[in-house]
Amino acid sequence: MTQPATIVIVDDSPIARETLVDLLTDDAYQFSHAENGLALFKLLDSVDADVILLDVMMPGLDGYEVCRQLKSNPDWQHIPVILVTALDTREALIKGLDAGADEFLSKPIYGAVLRARVRSMLRIKQQYDALQKVLDLRENLAAMIVHDMRSPLSTIILYLELMLRRGTLPADEVTRTERLLSEARRLDTFINDMLLLTKMEEDKLLLHRRPSDLTELVATCVENCQELATARKVTLQVSLPAEPVKIDLDANLFSRTLDNLLNNAIRSSPALGTVTVKLATLTKQKPYQAQLEITDQGRSIPEEHWDDVFDKFSIASLKQKGVTRVGLPLAFAQMILQAHDGLIKVRNNEPQGTIFTVLV
Repeated sequence: MTQPATIVIVDDSPIARETLVDLLTDDAYQFSHAENGLALFKLLDSVDADVILLDVMMPGLDGYEVCRQLKSNPDWQHIPVILVTALDTREALIKGLDAGADEFLSKPIYGAVLRARVRSMLRIKQQYDALQKVLDLRENLAAMIVHDMRSPLSTIILYLELMLRRGTLPADEVTRTERLLSEARRLDTFINDMLLLTKMEEDKLLLHRRPSDLTELVATCVENCQELATARKVTLQVSLPAEPVKIDLDANLFSRTLDNLLNNAIRSSPALGTVTVKLATLTKQKPYQAQLEITDQGRSIPEEHWDDVFDKFSIASLKQKGVTRVGLPLAFAQMILQAHDGLIKVRNNEPQGTIFTVLV
């Protein structure tokens, strides 16, 4: 049996609340009540609302402010809000829509209009719930697949390392095996990034921030990527401050972010190309202390997609449009930088390539 939809009515007047219930009774809803915004916020911790009918003129927080707070909360922003007001002006309508209201109902309220608006908002909520179930299923399936991939991949890496360590392979087989090992480790990094992304999205990832030398982290990253650059015939040019750049950050996660960005730049660059890594301190540009630029000579990114390349949900559509410089490493980098109150952005290099800028 389908559970009746829950309508939450927020109004400081008991008579007004009962009037709305009477007008909606024929549609067999469940009702919950709150006399003001604070009572509503407390109520939503225990009630799954499908639609909120919110009066504008209330003491304390008015309906506009309550609506703004609802729409700024990730747990509540998906709930449709119908603002109910006696102010039948264009300014009131604009103010309500700017606050995030999904619908607007002016007094006096006609039952047929109220019922139609509520049914319309319920259809939107049902579509959202159905989509959310699909997304949750997809995320759970992806997480399960990633976990199941780790064990066989670890075995592959282990055996490849053993084959190389024994030193019995012919010279040409050594080169091929090293390439296989490199790609297997790359896939392992990709899987770990996916797991970390999931943890960050679920707010389960804790940063272990401590004073770290960003100069040393960048230098180590360049050293780690030198073998890949040599194999792909790409030259690394590095410019680092002479003095340490001390910043509070999670050195492990930040290093992985730098590795991802530099790997991306090297793999995107043509043979005999150059990748430039430049770290500089910022003395006047608060709130950031340092700026890192990674410049390559690979394919440029169309300006209209500069923001999209960091969005994991845009990866598939961008690749269909021919934008190849996308992938989970960039989404991972943005989430790690945001967790550090930092910023990552991209622009094109001239005459070809991109410049990824990290501010922290």
